[in-house]
Amino acid sequence: MEMMEWLGDLQAQVGKRSEEISDTFHVGPAERYRLTFDPDSEELAESAFLPPGRHGLYFLPRLDKPALRPDGTPNGAGVIPDIPMPRRMFAAEEVEFHRPIRFGETLARRTVLTDVQRKTGSSGELLFATVTHDIGDALTVRQHTVFRHEAQGAQADAAAGARKRTALGTPTWRKSMYLDEVDLFRFSALTWNSHRIHYDRPWAVEREGYPDLVVHGPLLSMLMLDFGVGCLGTSGIKSYRMRAMASVFCNRPFELMGHRSGQGVEVAAVDDDGQVAMRAHLSC
Repeated sequence: MEMMEWLGDLQAQVGKRSEEISDTFHVGPAERYRLTFDPDSEELAESAFLPPGRHGLYFLPRLDKPALRPDGTPNGAGVIPDIPMPRRMFAAEEVEFHRPIRFGETLARRTVLTDVQRKTGSSGELLFATVTHDIGDALTVRQHTVFRHEAQGAQADAAAGARKRTALGTPTWRKSMYLDEVDLFRFSALTWNSHRIHYDRPWAVEREGYPDLVVHGPLLSMLMLDFGVGCLGTSGIKSYRMRAMASVFCNRPFELMGHRSGQGVEVAAVDDDGQVAMRAHLSC
């Protein structure tokens, strides 16, 4: 079926698909993240505030296995409807921080499908689905997911050769990073993420055409937000906006870079080929 035949049906669901769930911000998930990705920092106290960006460790999916697609991602469950394109990736995110969240708080998250758009990229037809989360009176989060058609052998991912280097300004801050299979496993477990490109190497390489396991987009985004907060020297940020441009892969070094921009900081994740994989801006 051609995209235009079902795109109208999907767009008709914008604003109509919604859900509301509650969760308590226990310190455990944030502390397990810290132990894995920032072990030199201080242990999080029960009376502390949730570090910026850690909301992604809560409100986990509540799906059984029949609700998953073959690649381990949700199949029409929750707010994003069933989309007949088999490859799914985290594309972008915008977060507005209204107030800090203290550990122990219980908040409701209301999620609404707010946009569905068709676009054409270097890898062919793309479909972007946007959901908006309102987490109590503390956060507003907009997340963009991109769907693509089946991989075509070694040309599956834009990271496989079609990408071009993107120029960066001279960074003021730099941090070298390296993530292995244990890191990816721990983040998948923390977020109840069963997307096979993050743990099933044969699937990632042979089925989807990647050179190795793919680092989670939300993980890379969290690491960038942590880095940006460190550059600013304050957790009192007002907004965070990021866009994924390419993939970062397991067992390959990459670098986080940052420089001042007005009242905030620009951050980028750059892979070992010099390709900018993700860019973000934090304002305070």
